[in-house]
Amino acid sequence: MPLITWNESMSVNIEEIDRQHQEFVDILNILFDAMKVAKGSEVLEEVITKLVDYAHYHFQAEEKYFDEFEYLEADLHKIEHKYFLEQIDAFKKALDEGNTLRYNNDTPLSVDVWKLLKHWLLNHIMDFDKKYVPLFREKGVN
Repeated sequence: MPLITWNESMSVNIEEIDRQHQEFVDILNILFDAMKVAKGSEVLEEVITKLVDYAHYHFQAEEKYFDEFEYLEADLHKIEHKYFLEQIDAFKKALDEGNTLRYNNDTPLSVDVWKLLKHWLLNHIMDFDKKYVPLFREKGVN
């Protein structure tokens, strides 16, 4: 059973963005399902690679609209995007260096990735992203 099932409360009601957010949910669920059977480290490289690639793709899509529509909170939103990418890059670096634990503790790297992604989905999408919806809709983005 997935950790998070996409539902209407997560929707920003913009088809393109919702599809992209659903991909993040799918990535989180891949990691969660593997972690449930103690295989998180086995899918970690795949998950991090997907996150890096997809985050860049998704953030470029959002930021294109921010710039085009002169979204007033664009700078703050871009800082959030940058922070997420920095965290994922740090996880990738740790993995590339053979570190499966983070911050010199016993927490598996997969748990840290899972926590970041879960927090991102439940807080960034549900709060930050919903703020730009009225402007995007006003500009005709459906």
